[in-house]
Amino acid sequence: MRWGGGRARIGYVPQHDSIDPIYPFLAIEVVLLALGTERVVSAFPPRDARERAKEALARVGLADQMHRGYAELSGGQRQRVLVARAMALDPEVLALDEPTSQLDPGNAERLLDLIEDMRRERGSPYCW
Repeated sequence: MRWGGGRARIGYVPQHDSIDPIYPFLAIEVVLLALGTERVVSAFPPRDARERAKEALARVGLADQMHRGYAELSGGQRQRVLVARAMALDPEVLALDEPTSQLDPGNAERLLDLIEDMRRERGSPYCW
């Protein structure tokens, strides 16, 4: 996809995750998967990627869960990890497939507010 004359970074949040629970990924490793580092499951991922992943998890309220196993998280927490994964890319386009489907009303409202805040920060009505 082209956006603004170049290739767009697209963040995608699926309605249902497809991460097999047989893989013992931590929440932060799921976010690191999106950052394209070939060393994602290494004990030493690139520092900048790790910082972006931590910041994205903090933005969705999961900073304290980053070292928990992804499969151990509740459905709503896993959904927020997927949102953090998409946001860590600093996408120009964010495709959301029912991102609040597994969230309780309070977390759903906070997530939608976060997405709106990010849209405003970018100053563009159509990039989210």
